[in-house]
Amino acid sequence: MCKSWRYFNSPLVISRELKLRNYTPEDEELKGRTVPQAKPASVEDKVKDQLEAAKPEPIIEEVSTWRDLKRDVAKKLEKLEKRTQRAIAELIRE
Repeated sequence: MCKSWRYFNSPLVISRELKLRNYTPEDEELKGRTVPQAKPASVEDKVKDQLEAAKPEPIIEEVSTWRDLKRDVAKKLEKLEKRTQRAIAELIRE
């Protein structure tokens, strides 16, 4: 007797069922052991959720607020420009 024979006859060996994934058998007995083709999981919903979560919320929703902001800042910039011109004129006089 060889050692392998004792190994296979020992109670520690767990028999496994034959599963055929890539082979299409011709034998009727083996056809029952084929594993059905795996279908890829749909990830469309998961991707859509991730894309929606990645979209930043707009800081300013309306364009009119930009126009209002530009108009308000323009008044302040005019005053600042006048003060700048006065300061430059004083520096030139000195």
